[in-house]
Amino acid sequence: MQGTNWIETASGLCVNPFTMTWKRVRFADIAHALANICRFAGQSRLFYSVAQHSCAVAAWVEGAGGSLELIQAALLHDAAEAYLGDVPGPVKRHLSGFRKVETRLQREILRAFDVERCWNSEMIKEADHRVLVWECASLLPGAAARFFGKDKIAFPPDFVYAPAEAYGLFCDTAWKYRLKGM
Repeated sequence: MQGTNWIETASGLCVNPFTMTWKRVRFADIAHALANICRFAGQSRLFYSVAQHSCAVAAWVEGAGGSLELIQAALLHDAAEAYLGDVPGPVKRHLSGFRKVETRLQREILRAFDVERCWNSEMIKEADHRVLVWECASLLPGAAARFFGKDKIAFPPDFVYAPAEAYGLFCDTAWKYRLKGM
């Protein structure tokens, strides 16, 4: 295994995230990986997956009146993390070339699901930020006070899902929004 330039996905497909094209993208691999990746570098009070975050962003875009295609792209807005991991922003800013790799891979993923026209959408960026603030206030020990001046804002007890449940939520959400290619 030493010296390989690929990763093996949950479906058994070997991919090189640096050269991967849309033809190698598999919805099931994305859903599996995102459901198993914890946001906030694993520093949240509870396990909270990138898959669940992605569903929340899609729901926000739907509530804001976004088109079906925009909602689909919102669900996939962090899909490159399925192959690159969820690198925290403060770290990502210091990794020379990382954004270029992430951007290229994200565009290939959006192309695989025929939503590449929504690349770099301002509505998705706004949704991502609003959901991030909400998540931080509920899941990070000091964030509620920083954002809202309160000690704690909690999600309902059934809000945070285990990986298997997050996988189901992500798949159900993709089905609900009729994501092509899943």
